[in-house]
This record gives sequence, structure tokens and C-alpha cells, in this order.
Amino acid sequence: MKLQKLSQDIYIADQIDLSDLEQFNRLGIKTIINNRPDQEINAPRSAEVAQRTKELGLSYHYLPIIPGEYLVENISALTAIVAALSSPMVAYCRTGNRSTTLWGLSQQKILGMEEVIKKAKHIGFNIEKTL
Repeated sequence: MKLQKLSQDIYIADQIDLSDLEQFNRLGIKTIINNRPDQEINAPRSAEVAQRTKELGLSYHYLPIIPGEYLVENISALTAIVAALSSPMVAYCRTGNRSTTLWGLSQQKILGMEEVIKKAKHIGFNIEKTL
């Protein structure tokens, strides 16, 4: 698992294992956001991640993103999560690209498009065409 700091309160990760949740807990991360749909292969299912985060006392949110399909509901939900929940938080998917793009879409009106693109590029994601 590759964990990258996107902003003061948000980290992006590629696919996690259940054991990574313990590492997140040790790092002081409070919220986990799963952007990987359950139907994708080779990944812990949302119910498994939800159960383990509950055991560790972490907040968990399942906002699945099908590649290229960023629904208004998911963008709004992430905006609300970022604004209201305990941080720091980790958003993850297969490579981190969907999580970074969803974050960018949720924050472009708040931070401005240039700042969102800059932060994404800093951790290796070019999301400019998606915004």
C-alpha cells in the first residue's frame, strides 16, 4: 500500500489490506473512505473493511466510484465528509486516481481548480482533464 499526503487532513492510498487499517490507526487517522466498488476483484469487500474499522474505532464511508463515473451524490458526500468528520482521513481505490479525482471534484470550488490540480500533481496524479 502506498500512502500519500494530499493535504493537511487527507491522504490518498492505493488498494489497502485489512492489516493497513491498524497502521492507519497508529498514524492517528480517524476516517477511512473506500472509493473502490465491491465488484472489483482482489480487494477486501466494503463489509469487511467496515467491520475492521469499527473494531479499531475508526469512521468508515463507502463511496464507490466506477472508473470515469463521478456522480454528483458522491462528490457531495465527500464534500460533506471532508467538512464535518474527524481528520486526518484516508481515501483509497485501486491506484489512488479515483480517490484523488473525487477529492478534486469536491474541493475545486473551495480551493480553486489551480490549487486542486497542483496538489494532485504533487502526489503523482494528473486530474486536470477529469475536472
